[in-house]
Amino acid sequence: VSHDGGQTWSQPVFDEALINPVCQFSLLNYKDESQSEKEFVLFLGPNSENERVNGTLRLSEDGGKTWITEKVIEPNSFVYSCMTQLNDGQIGILYETESDQPGFLQSTFVTLRLDELQ
Repeated sequence: VSHDGGQTWSQPVFDEALINPVCQFSLLNYKDESQSEKEFVLFLGPNSENERVNGTLRLSEDGGKTWITEKVIEPNSFVYSCMTQLNDGQIGILYETESDQPGFLQSTFVTLRLDELQ
């Protein structure tokens, strides 16, 4: 946790609600211009303790203290991912998943609106 824009950090805190195998996950501070500058935290990663599967996007309204809703983005293989807030307010998600060719990965890009999570 940082209260000064990342200049200093508290001791790490484990959030038991965010299960994740050893795999990259993504966090995004999302500002909703339509709701009086309301800010959300989005968490994206595999929703499994042991496998890189069930890519799930979670939403927090209190800075990541609690996660009020979630949406499965990809039920199958879900490896590395990143996300951004697009100019039109949508959430852009780029992730890797298994391709039709065994042993190969493919990149997939999807978008969704914040109201699809609420």
